[in-house]
Amino acid sequence: MPRLFPAFFVLVGCAAAKPAVFNDLRALDTQQSYRELVGRLKEVAPAQRDSEWEAPWLEARAALGIKAFGWTYSNYRHATSDEQWVPQLVAFAEQDPVTKGLAQRLGRDLVLGRLVASSAWPLYALALQRDGDAVCTDEKLAAVVIDVIDYQSWLDEMKALVTGRCAAQLKGPVSEKLKQNDSKSFRKGACQVLAGQTDVAEALKVCE
Repeated sequence: MPRLFPAFFVLVGCAAAKPAVFNDLRALDTQQSYRELVGRLKEVAPAQRDSEWEAPWLEARAALGIKAFGWTYSNYRHATSDEQWVPQLVAFAEQDPVTKGLAQRLGRDLVLGRLVASSAWPLYALALQRDGDAVCTDEKLAAVVIDVIDYQSWLDEMKALVTGRCAAQLKGPVSEKLKQNDSKSFRKGACQVLAGQTDVAEALKVCE
């Protein structure tokens, strides 16, 4: 079973180095030959590294990390009360403030499809913090939010998201789910989230 190795998580930038090294690293980055690129980063001395090179190397780190975390999923016991894999994904994303969309990709491409949708919320929360309102348009976000509400978790955050920041994308799906009235736990959570929203008064009738 392939496993993560430390080099995935310590990619850093490099600046003025020998021209041959610069050219090789640029070429490997362009070719997305990230494994070879990682192996050659050590050829650049610490004193020669510069923030100019941080973004490409963090992108390489992100690409390798996404693949590697997919391999390591089966190494963990996945239980609601003892989930250790997702926190590692969150920590991985937190360590990279540069690569746009990383937290969102980790949540969408790795967590969803492997675990219940609400498990991806910590990564989507980080994505909203880092990448802004563009995350609202993610077609998977509604499923994550509905599952979070069903678990009656983070209800204050869900209310702010569903009735405010991402209302255009989320209020409709949440109210439609509420109208189905097929889950007692979701009804209880959604009634709190949508309370006072007159434009979904029809859906709120099930809360009476």
